[in-house]
Amino acid sequence: MYGSDGFNIPELFWLGAKVGKRVVARALGDLVQEGLFDEDESLRIARSLFFENANTLFNVNLTQ
Repeated sequence: MYGSDGFNIPELFWLGAKVGKRVVARALGDLVQEGLFDEDESLRIARSLFFENANTLFNVNLTQ
């Protein structure tokens, strides 16, 4: 699950989400280029980090 150190100020939540997604996308893209993951696996990892883990942990049962 992804979390940033942004708190208290709404703009920090936004910035943390933007930067976090960009960094994870870059890292997963590099791993795909190196042949360590395929695209489907990298998308599954990203979905887990940014959606599925929190959805399960907090038992909110949202659909994507």
